[in-house]
Amino acid sequence: MTLTEKIRKDMIEAVKAKDTSKVDILKMALASLKNAQIEKGEDLDEKSQENIIRKEAKKLKDAYEEYQQAGRDDLAEKEKVQLGILEAYLPKLMDESEIRDFVEKKAKELGAQGPRDIGKVMGVVMKELQGKADGGLVNNIVKDVLNEI
Repeated sequence: MTLTEKIRKDMIEAVKAKDTSKVDILKMALASLKNAQIEKGEDLDEKSQENIIRKEAKKLKDAYEEYQQAGRDDLAEKEKVQLGILEAYLPKLMDESEIRDFVEKKAKELGAQGPRDIGKVMGVVMKELQGKADGGLVNNIVKDVLNEI
């Protein structure tokens, strides 16, 4: 069962259960997946579907943070609930210590000699960790590791 099929199945169950919050976010996710499929002109592979859901989750996370900063806890809570629903469809991302270990290993392999090698290290690390780790966190860790060299 593909990610799209699983989301569609869960949306139907949510409709039957009258879970409007879940229905709304799953409809949005399905619309994003369908739009990407139309844009590409062919069926999406699992990685592409996952990337689209991850982008939608990032939008929700950003909106959640903005609502919190604005003091709109009611809207922030709605975004948080929807984010939790979408994240259930995504594989768990690597934590900070796993990323740091990976970056340190790659920096040694590449012979990085300090902050000037950030481009070389980031290119290799992001290629291997795409979809497995948050890009912003990886960027910060790469900078820290290269500054320590």
